Amino acid sequence: MVTQMSLLGRSIVYWLGFALSTVLYSLISPVQYLFSDHTNSRIIRSWGTFNLWWLRVTCKISYQVWGADNIPSNQAVVILANHQSTLETILFPQIFPRMTWVLKQELLRIPSFGWGLRHTRPIAIDREEARAALAQVKQQGQQRLDDGISVVIFPEGTRIEPDQHVEYKPGGALLAAGTGYPALPVAHNTGYFWPRHRFIKRPGIVTVSIGPLIPSQGVKAKSINEQAEQWIEAERQRLPH
Repeated sequence: MVTQMSLLGRSIVYWLGFALSTVLYSLISPVQYLFSDHTNSRIIRSWGTFNLWWLRVTCKISYQVWGADNIPSNQAVVILANHQSTLETILFPQIFPRMTWVLKQELLRIPSFGWGLRHTRPIAIDREEARAALAQVKQQGQQRLDDGISVVIFPEGTRIEPDQHVEYKPGGALLAAGTGYPALPVAHNTGYFWPRHRFIKRPGIVTVSIGPLIPSQGVKAKSINEQAEQWIEAERQRLPH
């Protein structure tokens, strides 16, 4: 039986490796502006690959993907996912080949981590300026999608507990409806193993489930948002934990 002290010890060892790897990768951040998007994507993915391996070794957390065949190979999409944990930041780039995030601009100011995050071409918004943020998501989201980069948006707006439910914000659906790119719903259970605002992690298998594409051409944003919310909420209820 795994004791609380054992979980604490494993988590400490993991965080030490996480911090060291982040600092080491940040050393090449100043010259990453010289690299192509493809090269930067590979660099960031390798950081994630290491940390997922280290997470499995230290905390006994692995992951599985359901519905990977729903990821289109020939076009970018608007990825709408629930948000429970920091783990999504590490995990999603391993699953989706070319992607970036809509995120709060404060994350780019985090030493080491934020520096590397800049090279994913994120859409960094000021959440205090809702109208300006929405316009920014529309404009920059169109650019990223046209460049073949999928855009990840968390309609819940922030990390929530696995047993909570909040109203989905329409930003991601508006981006899909406005650009004509389809939405891809994603449900997961990361919060059971890497809980938000908690240091200790629980061993187990994280499940990421990818749903069927939601067409957006000629479809109202409200309908896209409702379809995504219904699928994600129903799916996360059946995920193991």
